Amino acid sequence: MTSENGPWVDHLPKEINVTIPLTSEDEENGNKINHLPRTRKILYGIDDTPGTCLLPLFALQQLMTSIGAVISIPLLTCTVICADDLPEVKAGVISISFFVCGIGTILQNIFGVRLPIIQGASPNFLAAIISMMAADRWKCSTEIPVSHTVNGTTDLPWVVRVREIQGNLMLASLTQIVLGQLVLWACC
Repeated sequence: MTSENGPWVDHLPKEINVTIPLTSEDEENGNKINHLPRTRKILYGIDDTPGTCLLPLFALQQLMTSIGAVISIPLLTCTVICADDLPEVKAGVISISFFVCGIGTILQNIFGVRLPIIQGASPNFLAAIISMMAADRWKCSTEIPVSHTVNGTTDLPWVVRVREIQGNLMLASLTQIVLGQLVLWACC
């Protein structure tokens, strides 16, 4: 029977022979490593699916490894937008992060390359956000936050900072798209 990835997949070895040579440090420490090849069996091949009883365990493992990144970036962003002392804002930003990561993961698994990964927040723009909010205009004040009124709408200071960040990041992303389409990077 040939797999859907081609006949070459069926001929891949299910066992891998690994030889670990002794180093001078091992010999000095008295470590005796067997020079015979070690055989490790591959539990799951390319097209194999783990049993249904193991899937929740693997899902929990994936969740535990990715939760740090999904939570840390919104917490850093809350610090930058001066919402450290506002638990409702922190909870809202983290909830939005989880929701968007879930939507991104579902879309990636349905329409994307279908890798078993969680689409999380990207730390790429974090340095730009921090440097943008370091300007004197956006410094966090120790006074009680005063609402800003713009165009008849009253907003808290952290909302104004989030809007500033969103606009600047959209402009930076648009600039990146334009430069990529113009292929200006190829001449440099």
